[in-house]
Amino acid sequence: MKVRYLGTLLLAVLTFFGCDDNTGTLGLGMLPDSDRMSAHTTTFDVITRSFPVDSVFAKTSTGYIGKFSDPEFGYYETSFLTELNCTENFSLPEVYKETEWDSEGNPTKATGTMAGDSVVSIQLAVYYSSWFGDSLNACRMSIYELDKKLDKNRYTNINPEEYYNKYDDKSLLGRKAYSAFDTSVPDSVRFEKDNNGYYTFYPNVTFPLDKKTFGEDRILKVYRANPEY
Repeated sequence: MKVRYLGTLLLAVLTFFGCDDNTGTLGLGMLPDSDRMSAHTTTFDVITRSFPVDSVFAKTSTGYIGKFSDPEFGYYETSFLTELNCTENFSLPEVYKETEWDSEGNPTKATGTMAGDSVVSIQLAVYYSSWFGDSLNACRMSIYELDKKLDKNRYTNINPEEYYNKYDDKSLLGRKAYSAFDTSVPDSVRFEKDNNGYYTFYPNVTFPLDKKTFGEDRILKVYRANPEY
């Protein structure tokens, strides 16, 4: 009796381990050997080369600035040329002016919104949205006024130094040290949001400009932003 029970137990164990819900090999036994596919792995030596492209049409709304070294492709430096213009039919609002008063002399009606018609200060702010590398690395950015108008269609093979003179002190508009992550900005300002849930703070590097030079009927047209580490 014990031998018979033992045989039944072995049969149950074999049946339990013989079943499998994996259907990956289902039907392969019905195919001839000539129809079965076999996979093999091998290694090849491949030689690649990088060739500089003569010119690429520079059609982008994103400007890159900085320096970095790649272990495979070497040293890179990037900056950008840009032109600043007023929009068509641009005009400043009228200066605030009181036109009516009540019996006590308090203004009840006024026109215009500007506080005055004199220039208080002029700044050029360079905003950026992302970066890579060490965000606390000390950087330095310089901006220059271009002495040549940019072409409407530009290509990447132009030499930026043909559009400004970095050795002329009059061309240098400003130079400022910064880091990608500004630790002087408190979290209350950095993460502040408006009523629609959008952040109100954007990282930037701001350059004060001479109000006497750029505030007297002069349009600030073209600059070059040049990174220096």
